[in-house]
Amino acid sequence: MQRILATLLCGALSGFSANPIYARSAHVKVQRIHTSVVKLDGVDMRVRWDPNLPQGQLDMRVDRLRAPSVAADYKAVHWRCTLSREAWRTWRCAGPISMPGHAAANFSVDFQPVGLDLELKQGESAIRLQRRSKTPELTEVELASLPVEWARAFIRQSWEDGQIDTGALNGKLSIRSPASGGLTVQGPLALTHAKLHTRDGGLIAENVSIDGRLNFERRNNTSLVSLSGTALGDMLVGTTFLSIQNTPGRFNISARSNPAGWHIPQFAWADGATLSATGHLDWTAKGAENLDVQFQSADARALRDRYLSGWLAPLGFTDVELTGGLNGRVWNHGAEAISYAIKLNDLNIRQPGERLDVAGLQGQIAISQSDPVESRLRWQHASLYGLQFGAGDLPFISRNGELSLRAPAAIPVFDGRLRFDTLLIRPPQATRSFGLQFSLGVENVDFGAFSQAIGLPAFRGRLNGTIPNAVYENDILTLDGGLNLDVFEGSVAFSALSIERPFGTAPTLVTDLDLDKLDLLRLTEVLGFGSISGKLSGQIHDLRLIAWSPVRFDSALYTVKVPGVKQRISQRAVQNISSVGGTAATSGLQAKALALFKDFGYSRIGIQCRLVNSVCLMSGLEGDARSGSGSNSFTILQGAGIPRLTVVGHNRRVDWPVLVERLKAVAEGDVKPVFEH
Repeated sequence: MQRILATLLCGALSGFSANPIYARSAHVKVQRIHTSVVKLDGVDMRVRWDPNLPQGQLDMRVDRLRAPSVAADYKAVHWRCTLSREAWRTWRCAGPISMPGHAAANFSVDFQPVGLDLELKQGESAIRLQRRSKTPELTEVELASLPVEWARAFIRQSWEDGQIDTGALNGKLSIRSPASGGLTVQGPLALTHAKLHTRDGGLIAENVSIDGRLNFERRNNTSLVSLSGTALGDMLVGTTFLSIQNTPGRFNISARSNPAGWHIPQFAWADGATLSATGHLDWTAKGAENLDVQFQSADARALRDRYLSGWLAPLGFTDVELTGGLNGRVWNHGAEAISYAIKLNDLNIRQPGERLDVAGLQGQIAISQSDPVESRLRWQHASLYGLQFGAGDLPFISRNGELSLRAPAAIPVFDGRLRFDTLLIRPPQATRSFGLQFSLGVENVDFGAFSQAIGLPAFRGRLNGTIPNAVYENDILTLDGGLNLDVFEGSVAFSALSIERPFGTAPTLVTDLDLDKLDLLRLTEVLGFGSISGKLSGQIHDLRLIAWSPVRFDSALYTVKVPGVKQRISQRAVQNISSVGGTAATSGLQAKALALFKDFGYSRIGIQCRLVNSVCLMSGLEGDARSGSGSNSFTILQGAGIPRLTVVGHNRRVDWPVLVERLKAVAEGDVKPVFEH
């Protein structure tokens, strides 16, 4: 540039210098000027200077201006400036410069015997270049609030797939471009408030600020880059979301270009006690290959917000709290899926509201893509939605990117145990999302303690059951073999059971539920419902819960006669059944006489409800004459013996919220029967 301007200015100004009184104008046209730094094609420069004025005017047009070393390529460049002579052989010209597609800026040149100073300024943004005659291969560049758009072409040379959308550059760089070839760029460089992405969307970053020192060298089509400093910002890489806010992390990275992309033989990241990592990788069009990273977190409290939110959010663990520490290694070979081994050091996992609490996690989790690798996970105690588990010890083996139990394992729970017959975990990788498959058994669990833990009354008895096969994938939990529970001396079977978003927003449960000969006395004695002896069967089919509230089901509950089992119902239970059945009545007995007895014999009890559009369509006993077509009445209870009691419902359509309120009133003991005389 210095030689170009020297040639042009000297040609145009020589007349002024030699004979300033008589020279008024000069016109220079040059077809092509090419140097190792810059190439100008179609140069047309005119100089006019009134001898009576201290300043002249320069008008310069360039058909095309190129600076390959910084990827600059501009067409139809027009610069008009005021030319002045500052001292002997020292000239200055400053004025607006314009290029199609770019905002107008001011451009100034100081041409001195010792060298050349240039400044391009637009508002607060400026780029200043300085070249000296003694060091023609060196250009000193100062960047001040320079929009990254100005350097986009230069950045694309080193990062072809990347796009920096916004941001500003500040720094002082020394650029050497010797005549023998090659290019080096060195100096402090800061990028602030940048927004960038790759073409394939594999990397998206916002609010990125990097303050570091750059060393860049390009020779023989090979580029070497080293950059060290601090970094802040949000970055999404695949499913990994990094949010480095407030306190920056320190980094150091070296890279060498190759035909496939970049070889990064060394990188290091230090984020206080939260995370430190070192490693190497190759970055190609396919992403990270030959990755090998060693990492350590001495204090895991900030891991969730700064590094793990992208992994935890799909699992519903956005508010999980981590304490303790961990370390490990992540690696792959070529482009194959990632293997890793993570050692846990007294790691604690807790979610508010007692949803999840795992304390004292120890051991190692290893995921192998090739040869089988064994690992073991232990904890001191755990709880899930109020269910308390004892110490656990799970032996694992990993192959083909999956983690499975080496042998069945049992976890203590409420004086019984939860037995995992199988457990298979598929960590997310590439396009595969997290998956889980297991089968388990519930053995001899204290049903009273269990029911209290989930907010139910303290029922008596022990709980046993099995889940033959459960699968969780794509945020849906499906129990292929259903869920079978032995409870209340009978059984409850869930079939076609699935839960969408079990850990997310508005979980949705769908299932069919069948009851077989449950002991009504066990069921009612702790509900404040009054006592009923006998056996209860029935079904709740097509059950659909959204956010754990029913929106649809078709139910029928009825008593079944079992030899040797009495069928008696207390007066209070009669009242409560009457209330649940709507405006109910008793018949066959005077109201005053009812009060004389504490309980009654019954032949059958049955109630049905089909919930549709928040309305419960109710009916009673199957085959009862009162419940015929067109009747708004239905029989809920048929008495037996003396006194003989019948409970009748008189409203088949009941708003679901109203029915829920009735059930609440039953639970609170605030109901009274209506007697039919």
